[in-house]
Amino acid sequence: MIKSIKTGWMLMRYTWGLKGGIISGVLLFLAGLLMMLLPMMGIFGFGQTGSYLVLVVSIWPAQLLWSLNVSDLVQTSPQKKAFQTVVPTAFTAVTIFACYTLTILIKLLQLRADPALHQDVIATCLVLTVEVLLLMAYYGIAFKYYHLGTVLFILSFFIMSPAVQVMSVIGVFDGMPLWLAVCSGFAAILVGTGIQYGLSCLVYKKEMHKSAQFAGLKKRM
Repeated sequence: MIKSIKTGWMLMRYTWGLKGGIISGVLLFLAGLLMMLLPMMGIFGFGQTGSYLVLVVSIWPAQLLWSLNVSDLVQTSPQKKAFQTVVPTAFTAVTIFACYTLTILIKLLQLRADPALHQDVIATCLVLTVEVLLLMAYYGIAFKYYHLGTVLFILSFFIMSPAVQVMSVIGVFDGMPLWLAVCSGFAAILVGTGIQYGLSCLVYKKEMHKSAQFAGLKKRM
């Protein structure tokens, strides 16, 4: 896995739309971060939405790396399968770990400032756990079954995330230790890594879907 991360990092400079991808990723990250920090300054914010936006940024590097698969050089390379399976999976695992950890640290700071947010922080951790699993499973098939994967992701997201929030409101998670809720997200990253890799291997031989690539890159497919 470490070798795959190093390979992906070295090849990142050759990805399509690197500059635009970095700019859009940074802007999205800052927007999510601002939404999470506003409540700490006594200003109304969209903490849960901000947490999700920061999490979504974690899939940006894998999106860029996937653009390399359009290259004839990659298509004829003995490493072709790795570029569509283990490399993007390893990169996603690392970036999603970093983004989830940052989100949790901010939530813990909020909890320290206001202990009354204990259940809210637990609910956020559990919602993020669900979102991690959905994002990683989605990225396992999105570049081969873009429309199907997107529909399934949206349906699952708008059913499972609100369901966790409702369960929190009615007290299903009352008494749950904070450490357990936090660790559930890290466990989800481990499980999600296996799911993403497994799904990407299953659909590896399928043709790449044009809709999953950057607009300017579709013309070359």
